[in-house]
Amino acid sequence: MRTVIFDLDGTLADTSADLIASANVCFRELGYGDVLDPVADARTAFRGGRAMLTLGFERVKPAFTAEDVATQYAILLDAYGEAIDVHTRLYDGAAEAV
Repeated sequence: MRTVIFDLDGTLADTSADLIASANVCFRELGYGDVLDPVADARTAFRGGRAMLTLGFERVKPAFTAEDVATQYAILLDAYGEAIDVHTRLYDGAAEAV
């Protein structure tokens, strides 16, 4: 074997705080402030952007729609692309493993 491919996002690196921060960009732009907590909601980040937005909307706008999530998802992806490695940290032993 000459090539090994690793998925960093959640496999070698804990990216949950950057994902949560990106979702919070959406909620701040909507006037809700930071709705998700990088520690308490970290597990939701591993379920993806739509799951984070859904959780946030459940907290601030119970009558949210799938369209609300879809609209904000594009904004979340842009925010994540702009700040993809601000809070991301390698898991213990990840560097040594590769």
